[in-house]
Amino acid sequence: MNKAGNIVIPPQFGTIDTRQLIYDDYSFVRNGVYASFSEGFAAVCEIKQSKCGFIDKSGKVMIPLQFDMTLPFSEELAAIKIGDKFGFVDKTGKLVINPQFDGAIKFSEGLARVVIGKKFGYIDKAGKIVINPQFDYAQDFSKGLAMVAVGERNEGSIGYIDKSGKYIWNPTS
Repeated sequence: MNKAGNIVIPPQFGTIDTRQLIYDDYSFVRNGVYASFSEGFAAVCEIKQSKCGFIDKSGKVMIPLQFDMTLPFSEELAAIKIGDKFGFVDKTGKLVINPQFDGAIKFSEGLARVVIGKKFGYIDKAGKIVINPQFDYAQDFSKGLAMVAVGERNEGSIGYIDKSGKYIWNPTS
């Protein structure tokens, strides 16, 4: 729907509300029906077959609905899921980082959070691990720092790291 309230893209897709992604037993779960555009694309899913891809603002499918899950574009790349592994595609739909992670989120300041096993770490845009998966939870980088946690979810310790993985503020409860 546009700002005037006119339907621009007829309802035809299911979507993923990235605000409602639930991290449960170290796997991401779809929950919600909210679509938002990021970098000119919206991540959408075909309702019956549950395959996901990307549309442009006119509703045209720009990247075929072929993935098991898609997340919005950030810094020219989007996390996708094929089978039980996550990787990243560019805006042409080309796979630029092969699905190899148990979880993946968006790029922020050149690094993306990924999950290997049950631990969070960070990769660069070439798919190279920059900060080894070692955290029980991690957030995106902002102004060169990221909050990380070690230990049980509600009883763990929180600290901050820089882009090299060095603690700027050691974990404390």
